[in-house]
Amino acid sequence: MFDKLRNLIKATHKNLAKIIEYDWDDNEQAYCIIFQFIQARTLENELFSLKPTVFLKGIENSVACLKELNQTYKITHGESNLPIF
Repeated sequence: MFDKLRNLIKATHKNLAKIIEYDWDDNEQAYCIIFQFIQARTLENELFSLKPTVFLKGIENSVACLKELNQTYKITHGESNLPIF
């Protein structure tokens, strides 16, 4: 698992929150990842106020991010659980 986490920390993209730290959490008995805090609005809260062009640009940016993660770092969607912004 630490090998996967080391690989994840290398994966950077302008649409991803930066991984600050990762380690084993003895209290939770699980691996823990601390991400950079990003003040952001959720799609759920903004959906009806978004212009279609802004919504489509967000989709385009997300797809570009997922493509780069897969091609550059061999990470597939769902494998990393990294939030995309």
